[in-house]
This record gives sequence, structure tokens and C-alpha cells, in this order.
Amino acid sequence: MNITPPLNSPLEVGLRVVFLLSSAFPLSFDLDALAQLDHALLHTGQNDGPASIHPELPGSIGELAIKRDLVKSGIDAMMRAGLVVAKPTNAGFAFQASENAPPFVSVLSSRYAESLRARADWVIDQLPRQDEASTEPQLRALVNHWISGARRQAMEAGDD
Repeated sequence: MNITPPLNSPLEVGLRVVFLLSSAFPLSFDLDALAQLDHALLHTGQNDGPASIHPELPGSIGELAIKRDLVKSGIDAMMRAGLVVAKPTNAGFAFQASENAPPFVSVLSSRYAESLRARADWVIDQLPRQDEASTEPQLRALVNHWISGARRQAMEAGDD
């Protein structure tokens, strides 16, 4: 029997993506950007934001190496549910919240959903507000800044 782990299942990752895309609407992001945003969503506490939604574990920086495939599976699940749409671009596809996503997200009221909403809003608020074409390099610079801060924290924690 093949058992899907409860954390980072396509459903959980897909829901996080829907929260991010709903917060960012009408912006769309490619798969790599969504993987970086999802990482930032889980590790807001390492980035001078609200406390991280999951406990911080050593090696969280390494998550980015496997995050892309997890996010792709989550996007596929949310596209089947009608909550995410793919938009063709010159570089491939970008993903955007569908018109069904904001009402869906708004009815979720658990503590976990409220935590996701607050952190998704915080992550998206960190992005510079300019035209969509300039978002990608700025997102990468912001994520690189966050990653270097997380590495610094990990090294400091290892010195104790």
C-alpha cells in the first residue's frame, strides 16, 4: 500500500499555493517562483515575519531542492479542482488563482487556514509592487536574501 505523508502532500502544498495566488491576485507566477514563495510561506519566522507556520528544522534550506516537484503536484491538484489556472507565457506557463479561489479561501476558517492566510498575505506584501514582468528577478533577489538570513541563523544556532 502506498501511503502519502500528511505533510507536503499534493493537497497541502496545493492549498498553500492557492492561498499565495489568492493573496497575489491578479499576479501569476511560474513554477520556480511558486516553489520559492511556498518556502517563504513556511519559513516566515526566519525572514523577520510572523512566526513560521511549521516548526523550524535544521536543513530547511535544503527543502528548496525538492520543493519544485511538490509544488507542481499541488498545482496539478488545484487545477483539477478549478482553483488555479495556467496562463501561457513566452517562457512556458505561469499560474494564477482562478475566480473560484478567493471565495474558496475565504470560507476556510480553521486556525491553520487563518495562519496560512496571514502568512501568504505577508509573503506577497514583501514583493515589490511593480509590473508583472519585473516581479520575477525581484522575487529571486528577495528569496536569496531570505535564504542567506536562514543560513546565517542556522550557522549561529550550530555554534551554541
